[in-house]
Amino acid sequence: MLDWFRRIRKVSQKLTLPSRDASSGRSQVQLNPSKLTPSAEIYLGQLSYLALVTAEILEKDSILAPTASMRQKQLKVAELYRERHRELTTMISKLGPSAIDLEDQYASRIDELFNRTSGVGWHESMMRLYVVIGILEHSAKSVGKGLSSARRGKVDDLLKSNALMVFTSTSLKSEIERIPEIAGRLAMYGRSLVADVLLEVRHSVSLTAVLTEVPAERVAKARAEFKVLEPFTSELIAAHTVRMDELGLTA
Repeated sequence: MLDWFRRIRKVSQKLTLPSRDASSGRSQVQLNPSKLTPSAEIYLGQLSYLALVTAEILEKDSILAPTASMRQKQLKVAELYRERHRELTTMISKLGPSAIDLEDQYASRIDELFNRTSGVGWHESMMRLYVVIGILEHSAKSVGKGLSSARRGKVDDLLKSNALMVFTSTSLKSEIERIPEIAGRLAMYGRSLVADVLLEVRHSVSLTAVLTEVPAERVAKARAEFKVLEPFTSELIAAHTVRMDELGLTA
């Protein structure tokens, strides 16, 4: 239990998240996510590597699934992400750079995210995917609006599948009904992931069009970045809260 509180204290030092009832005190200014879109190479490279990591986690942890049926469904979702990765690398190859070279630029950062957020056992593995991929794919869908119309259409087609969210939600709800005592632990674990995921959101977008003055000092720079991103991250948190409510857990 102490590890849980250490993790929460650690992430809270990085980023203070708004509460569910704090919207009245925040700026209501909207932020057009198309202003956050990085270059196509960066966008596709990040999304491609994220799909690869998701497939690998699903495959690796399928052996821990509570039932053979869940394991087979999990492997089917993993194959969908393998196929997504293949299609994204094809898109990247048309841009010129090697897909492997592009992915390598973001591999260490994304790997570090998953290393920091790793849990224990199958239930926490599925909760991690539900929270981390749920937020990152929501971000990617929104930020993808700044891509060219042709690329945006292809990316929208790839991201429209909700198979991972459906599988993790259905499976976790079933397991919470079967083992009610895991609900509190999973809720706490889910909350401990959010700050790290929002840090990755910050790294994955471009702030060039929305941040005119960049402070030189590191902490001041981070505060300025998250301040300008707040309307966008607030939307991500709101959607995350809805997903947690669907599990019967508090975000």
